Amino acid sequence: MKKIVVLFLLVSLVACGTQTEDKKKNLYMDKVNQFASFTLSSDISDLSDSQKEMLKLFFEAADIMNELFWIEAYGDPTPLLDTIKDESLKSFIRINYGPWERLEGNASFVKGIGPKPAGANFYPSDMTKEEYDAWDNPEKNDQYSLIRRNNEGELIVVPYHEAFREQVTRASELLKKAAVLAEDEGFRKYLLLRAEALLTDNYQASDMA
Repeated sequence: MKKIVVLFLLVSLVACGTQTEDKKKNLYMDKVNQFASFTLSSDISDLSDSQKEMLKLFFEAADIMNELFWIEAYGDPTPLLDTIKDESLKSFIRINYGPWERLEGNASFVKGIGPKPAGANFYPSDMTKEEYDAWDNPEKNDQYSLIRRNNEGELIVVPYHEAFREQVTRASELLKKAAVLAEDEGFRKYLLLRAEALLTDNYQASDMA
């Protein structure tokens, strides 16, 4: 009789655990379904062959910018996503660019991950406002930079073109390839200036163009 009772309890615990997991999966599925999937399309039949080739290059560059946005908002998502089996939870993380729900005040929705750092991944997560205010560095407010710590734990400014050297170099090369294909002289000039700006963080000339 005791064996039957113990077996019943074990089965009940497993069933409860399964129901809890199912509820979580349904919760994330419901949250994902709150966002409508949409395919952005356009008729490009009027574009020349060169312009169509340019579009491919722009899409590649856009993918790189998306990669950089992930780094700025959270960091490399691969280690986090690799630990999660629930596909609906993975999808919800991708929608929010991290484990914090943007439409709910950036509340954490992944177990073991605390509140979103106030400065996302632009600043060290352990940096306080007081430490930042007391830091005497005229470059700390530069809009094209990250704040990091050196080996001694001191705050340092890292310009985008250094922090993202690999990515911006690839994106710059893509824009230069597109410039070769450009049929409009003004657009060609803009692409070349933008390609250079990615490598220097000096965007004024390309903004004016």
